Formats: sequence, structure tokens, C-alpha cells
Amino acid sequence: QHLWSMSMQGQVFLAWPLLMTCCVLLAGALHVRPRRIVAGAFAVLAAASLWWLLASAPDDPTVYFDTRARLWEFALGSAIAAAAPWIRPRGIAARVLSWAGLVALVVYCVVPIGHYPGPMAAAPMLAVSAILLVEESPTPGSVQHLLSWRPLAALGDMSYCVYLIHWPVVVLFLAQSERAQLDAGSGGALIAASLALAWLMTRLVDRPVQRFPKGGGHVVLKKTALVLVALAVGLLPLAVADKAFDNEREAQRAAARNNDADDPEHPGAGAVAEQGWQDGSAGPIPGPLAIHENWVPDLPGPCPPGQRELFGRMKTLCSSMPAPDGDGPAVVVVGDSHAEQTIIPTAELFAERHGLGVAQYLMGGCSFGPPEYYEGDCRTRNEVVMTLLDEDPPDLVMLDTTVSAPDFPSEGLRPGVAELVEHLTSLGITVVGFRDNPRSVQDLYECSDDATHGGCSFAQGDHLAPVDPAEQLLTIPGFHEIDPTDLYCSAGTCRTIIGNVHVYLDDNHISGSYARTMAPILVDRIESLLELKV
Repeated sequence: QHLWSMSMQGQVFLAWPLLMTCCVLLAGALHVRPRRIVAGAFAVLAAASLWWLLASAPDDPTVYFDTRARLWEFALGSAIAAAAPWIRPRGIAARVLSWAGLVALVVYCVVPIGHYPGPMAAAPMLAVSAILLVEESPTPGSVQHLLSWRPLAALGDMSYCVYLIHWPVVVLFLAQSERAQLDAGSGGALIAASLALAWLMTRLVDRPVQRFPKGGGHVVLKKTALVLVALAVGLLPLAVADKAFDNEREAQRAAARNNDADDPEHPGAGAVAEQGWQDGSAGPIPGPLAIHENWVPDLPGPCPPGQRELFGRMKTLCSSMPAPDGDGPAVVVVGDSHAEQTIIPTAELFAERHGLGVAQYLMGGCSFGPPEYYEGDCRTRNEVVMTLLDEDPPDLVMLDTTVSAPDFPSEGLRPGVAELVEHLTSLGITVVGFRDNPRSVQDLYECSDDATHGGCSFAQGDHLAPVDPAEQLLTIPGFHEIDPTDLYCSAGTCRTIIGNVHVYLDDNHISGSYARTMAPILVDRIESLLELKV
């Protein structure tokens, strides 16, 4: 937010001379005064940018930084400057307009009006224009006389340094003091500190740099040296910071990649039974630089022979973990990204314990079910997998059976899952279903800022049905249901940090790190249901 203004100025400083050059060339070709073309061109640009903002801009925070949404603010001022000789107020109207402009600016400084970027930004810009358009000597009683007061003029001289310094001063103070806002005392002190630092920067940096290239006969050489020094001063901290971020990112990746249920500092789901729900003895993993990479990786082997071609160009994750004896996959996992995050670590561990091969067929946003319940690539993926299972039935299929709703307890069965289970079990396949995890409209990782109290918490009853909807399928011979809800929620409350591990990586997916700590517990439950021994 702080650097955005400078980046926009940089774009305008590059674009405006080019646009004005085109206007001058066009004016010459049309034999008209350049000022008319310039005023018209910037007025059109302002109208086009404002129209895009109102009619086509995305309704999300990115628009705040979008050049297209901001050009009209610069173009409006440029159009007014070009048209100044024709619209400049005079006489009593000039004095009234300039005072009205100053009052409007003061109001906009103390009262939040409108949303930005938005059309209400035109009000303060027009207020400034009303002041600047007035050609009046600073006589007593005029705005020009007030703004010529020496302290205000001095503040104007160092205003850019004030802009550069005040925001970091405020933000760093709030972060260090762990406050959400300033009170009058601290706010006044920070304003005074910002003014003092800005004065020093103006005297020791800004003015000497402005004077530096002007003396002597080697102006180009001095300017070149100035640019090189500025680049070095600016890029060296960036390079150091970038290296530090890379090192920290790799450390966070390693911590998230190497954890499992045996990690004493980050037991994750293991803490539910062993240590309780809250343990802030170690920083939670994954860290913020590694969280968006915390997806469960594909199985280590390629897609089973002859199968990759069946999926064509569909975005299907097809991979396998061959059995030690070389047999085909006895365990198959099919589903969407929730199956990837929750089931794959469990399936891998189960297969390792029992010397089995495992294959996965996953597609984001595509549940596994009878093809007629789905459309497009999802339907095709399900058709291909159904054919594979019909032709060579595995011993075990693992899939998601329910789907939860964000911040709403309308959890239900996935489309067609009852018919699917009946068909698979009729082939002699044992089916293990998994209940879905809670989902939310907010990012469940971002809200987890308090590791000592399990991050943020929410009521289980607001996100999941009172009873697992898949329990009705337990009457089908060969079907078993796994409900991991007790690994997310306890006594009706769900946590986002458990055993020093972030449970979620976004608003609805279990983190890979937490899924790995769940795997031993879930494998034990599967073995118990299937009456298997290791």
C-alpha cells in the first residue's frame, strides 16, 4: 500500500510524456493549438478509466492496485491543468471556490467518505483544483495567504519525505506494540517523530541530492554516479532481504516436509490423544512462506501402465506406488482435492504397512461417483476410472462420501455415492469412505494467529451435520466409514492449530503437514474395521 503511490507515479511519468508528444504531433497535423488536443485527450482518458472502474473492475481488493482503476485520477488533474486558461475562476467566485476547496479537503481528511478507488475520489481532486486554479495574490483573508504561512510552506517543502516516512513509522509501532489502532497520545507522538525524521531526510538527503549534479563541468558523470549510488543503496537491501526470505522459506519448507506424528514438537493430530489440544511450546508449522506449497505430493511412481493415455488431456493426477512384489495396485484412491489432502497420506501408510500397491486418480473439484451425476471432464474421468475398476477390481477403494458447506451445517452425501458404493461392493471391492472436513468462507490459516490457544476456533455444529450422513451406507456389506471429525473438533469446538500444526492451508483444505499426522491414527482405525493385523 505504501509503495503503490510511487509505482503509479512512475508509470505516469513514463506514459504522460509519450501521450503529450502524440497530442502535439496530432495538433500539428490538424493545425490546431496543442493545448486543446491535450485537454481533450486527458479528459477522454479520465472518462475511460473511470468507466472501466465502475463497469468492469473486479470486485475484490486487487482493484486497489490496478493501474486501469487509477489512471483517471491522474488524467483528471492533467485535463484540468491543460484547460486552466478557459475555466479559471475570477473575482469573488475565485475566493469562494478556493475556500470551498480548502473546507472540502479538511472534511475529507477527518471524515471517511466513499470507497477507494471510486468516483468519490473526484471530490478532493476537484477541491485541490479549485485552489490551484485561482490566480490571486496572498492578500489577508484569502486561502493563498493562509497557505503561504511559513510553517505550512515548510511542511509543503518536505511533504514527500513526510509521505515516505510516516507510514512505516506508524506500522512498525503498531506491530511492535501489538495494537490495532493509535490513541491520541501515541498518534501525536508518531506525527511529531515523522515530521522530525522527514526534516532530517530533507536536509541531509533530498536537498543535497538535488544540488549535487548542478555544479562543475561533468554533469553527466555526476548524474550517472548518483544513479549508480541510488541503485546500489536500493538494491543491496533488497538482495539481502531476498536471500533472507529464501533461507527462511526453505527452512519452513523443510520443517513442514519432514514432520510426522513422531515429531515431539509438532505432533499434530497425535496431540489429541497424547498432549491435549493446546500446546504452544513450538512455533506452528507450516510457516507462512511454505503454507501454499503444503499440498500432498503425487505418489512416487508413474500412472499405472497403459492408463495415462486413457485420461488424455484431462487434468487428472494419475500416479502410483508399486507394491514390493510388483503386483498391480490393490488400493485405489479416487476423488477431488479433499481426497488428495486427507486420504492419500493414509492410503500410502496403509499400503506400506501391508506391502500393497496404491494408485490415485484425482481431479480438483471432481468427486467420484456414477458418471451420469457429473459433467465435462469430471464425467469423463469418472467413466474412465469406473471402466478400470470394472475390468480389474482392486482389493480396496478409498473415497470421500460426504461434502460439507462453508459455515453451514448442510453436510450431505456426495452425488451418487450410494449407487457407487453398491456397484463397487458388488464387484467384491471393499470400500472405505471418509467424511469431509469443515469448510469456511474465511481463510482458516490466516485467522490462526494465536498458536497458544489453538488458533481460531469455531463451532462444529455450524459446519457439519449432527450425524455423519454416510452412516446410512453402513448397511451395505463391504462398506466402512471413517469419520476424522474428532481429529479436528473436540467437545463441539473445532481448532485451526492442533499439536503445533496448522490444520488447514486455506478455507477448506487440510494441510499436508496435518494430514501426515492424522495418517497413523486413521490407518489404525481402518485396520480395526477390516480386522487386519500388521
